[in-house]
Amino acid sequence: MASDPYDIIVGNQTQRIDLSGKPRTFDFGGSVPFVNPNIGIADFDTINYWDAAAGQAKVINGWNITDAGIPGRVFKTNGYTAIGYKAGDGVVEGTLRTQLNSYYVPSRRRFVWDLSVRFGGADLTKSWTFMPRDSHPGLIWQIKPDGSPPSIGMVVDTDPTNSQRLAIHIDGSIGPELKHERLGMITGLLPQQDINIVIDAYLDDRPIASGGQGYFKTWINGTLVANAVGATLVPNASSPHYWSMAMYLYNDTTPLQFDYFGYWKRARMIVPN
Repeated sequence: MASDPYDIIVGNQTQRIDLSGKPRTFDFGGSVPFVNPNIGIADFDTINYWDAAAGQAKVINGWNITDAGIPGRVFKTNGYTAIGYKAGDGVVEGTLRTQLNSYYVPSRRRFVWDLSVRFGGADLTKSWTFMPRDSHPGLIWQIKPDGSPPSIGMVVDTDPTNSQRLAIHIDGSIGPELKHERLGMITGLLPQQDINIVIDAYLDDRPIASGGQGYFKTWINGTLVANAVGATLVPNASSPHYWSMAMYLYNDTTPLQFDYFGYWKRARMIVPN
C-alpha cells in the first residue's frame, strides 16, 4: 500500500508523490471494485481508452471513475476485470489500446505480481480471434516511467508453431548495454483458460556494476519463463515508474474489425514476506 508521505527514489533524488491523504493499494483483480470503499476513489491512477460516443481518445483518472468502469472497454464481469480493445475503436496515444495505469511504485525494493488472465472477445463467451503472428501483438503488462518506453513488457501473440494457440513473450532492456531483448517466451497457451503469472522483481535503476540489485523472474503456469539480472527500471528517468495492465496493440494504427480482451481474475502487486 502507498500512503503519505510517499517518497520514491528516482536516480540520485527523492520525489515526493502527493496522495492527498488517500492511501492506494495495487490490486486491480476481478474481485475488487473499481472504487475503493475505504477512500471513495479508485486505487489506480488513470485509464487510456476510446470513447465511442464522443469519437475520441480520452483519459480518466481514479477520482472520476465509478464502479461501472468504462462500459464495453474496462468493466467487471463474473469475477474478472475486463480490459480490451473493441472493434472499430480509434487510435489512443498513437496506436490502438485500452490501458489501466497504477500509481507510481517505489524503487530499490522487491515486489511480487500475482496475475491470472484469460483472453477472448468482448465478453467471456466470445472466443479470441487468431491472426498471423506479429500482425496484432498485444502488450498486456509493462513497467515504465513517464515519457519513456517500458523497461519490461509482457506481450500476448499467436503461438509461432501453432496458429490456434497463444504465446506470451517478455521483452526488456535491463542488461549492461540496456539493449532491447527477449527475456523469455512460453507457447501452447489456450486463450479461454486462466493463465497464472507470477513476477518476482527487485526494482532498481542502477546497473549491477554500480551497486544495483535488480532482477526479474517470471513464472507462467508454473514454468520459469524469464530470469534476468540488471537494471529493471529505466536509468536516467525523470519520473518514478508505474505498471500497467492493458490491451495495447502497438503495431496497429487503424481500427480493427474484431475485439481483443484480457480478463484478469487476479492482478495485484504485493510486498513479499
